[in-house]
Amino acid sequence: MKKVFVLLLSIIVLITSCSKDDTQNKESKPAEVVEEKPKEYWVTEMDSVDDFGDRQFIATNEQMNSANQRIEMIVACTNGLFEVWLETDEFIPDIQNQAAKIRLDSDEPENWAIDRRAAPSSGVFAVRLKKSKDFYSSILLRDSVSVKLNGEGNSFIAATFPLNGVKNLGDGIARAGCKN
Repeated sequence: MKKVFVLLLSIIVLITSCSKDDTQNKESKPAEVVEEKPKEYWVTEMDSVDDFGDRQFIATNEQMNSANQRIEMIVACTNGLFEVWLETDEFIPDIQNQAAKIRLDSDEPENWAIDRRAAPSSGVFAVRLKKSKDFYSSILLRDSVSVKLNGEGNSFIAATFPLNGVKNLGDGIARAGCKN
């Protein structure tokens, strides 16, 4: 009886030692760290030659604000002419000496002159920032820019644009003849 017990005990020890997870015997590898690229908010809409033969680059950053209004920042270079436009689905009135309120990251807001408004009769509600190159240069090293435009009546249209990827626009802008 003792022999049977010893034999059974030996078999049990043998079985349990064979069924142990052999990962303990292997070297444990450190977990591989996968770094996610930050989301880029800029979409290249055009990087080609237009129908007139001019080299053109257009990139957009579209955001929806807390009031569910669309506002889009457009960076464009056509044959050396550099422009930054702000477009929305809301009517933008033609106010003399109009300015956009601009806040870079969490800095104090500043007024930025607007020098042109798209003709609302075309169904496009957009304004061009005066000194667009200076504006573009000011956002290159920033994380976000908040913009506030006067709307119809006493309303306003505002949005914050994450600027991830804005530096990547430089090659397309240069190909179209504009220097950063």
